[in-house]
Amino acid sequence: MIAADGVDLAALWLPDLDGADPTVVPASYLVDRAQLNASEIGLGTQVVTVGYLFGYSGLKANFPVMKFGHVAALTDEAWFFNRASHVPEQGYVVDLPNAPGLSGAPVFVYGMEFDVDPFRYRQLPPFVIGVVKDLLLAPAGGQVISQGVAVIEPGANVKALMKQIAAALKAGGRNVRDLD
Repeated sequence: MIAADGVDLAALWLPDLDGADPTVVPASYLVDRAQLNASEIGLGTQVVTVGYLFGYSGLKANFPVMKFGHVAALTDEAWFFNRASHVPEQGYVVDLPNAPGLSGAPVFVYGMEFDVDPFRYRQLPPFVIGVVKDLLLAPAGGQVISQGVAVIEPGANVKALMKQIAAALKAGGRNVRDLD
């Protein structure tokens, strides 16, 4: 199965890894645009990602790192030019100190939010708004440098890929739970 133009996702099968204790994030935490709007998640919302940095593997184990930031842009436009596919892709932008190696890491909203008029506060649920897909680079003096933001594949695209995989597994006789 091939994703639609403008979607940069891949499903990988990994063997069991000794000493690894992966965490499964429920599919219900993966939100699409309608759920973002309904939950009033938008510009400035705090985000965190957990993943592995390229080049850092620790001395005894490959420890994950956490990076914190904020939502910088939520757009449905296919604006991000993928250097590998040469196709403009959809992507959200988070001002997240990014680094190579975080590709595929989930991006969660988190924390407390406050409004002053009228006064209200809320604890954000740990929704996944997407996964890190690339660094946003800029030319500078004959080189390219990071702009300090990450482009993320929107959660709706991740959920669509998961549904395609589940359908293929079901068609092959596997017992798979529905995502909805």
